[in-house]
Amino acid sequence: MSSTLLTSGGDPIAVHLHQSDGDPAEPRPTVIVTGSWLTVKEQMADHYAAALAARGYLAVTFDYAGFGASGGVLRQTEIPARKIADLGAVVRFVRSLSAAAPGGSSAM
Repeated sequence: MSSTLLTSGGDPIAVHLHQSDGDPAEPRPTVIVTGSWLTVKEQMADHYAAALAARGYLAVTFDYAGFGASGGVLRQTEIPARKIADLGAVVRFVRSLSAAAPGGSSAM
């Protein structure tokens, strides 16, 4: 697992990339795993992502702004529009990764 930061609406968003062993640049099917609205990635999403990575996927988890290791004021505050923007930022980030296979489905 590796960690990175990206920005959404000016707030830093903490991201984990989960990959299986092998060539880290090899394109592979990719999923974004989120937990329930009020959790952080370490509570649930990272566990699912690790299992998916062991099966050959690139799995991405993140903390929404205001939660966990991400920045943002109004901590632990449910702001649906901000979460939707954060998810969009993560999708754009994942699309930029050379290790993320293009397309929408794969038979593994």
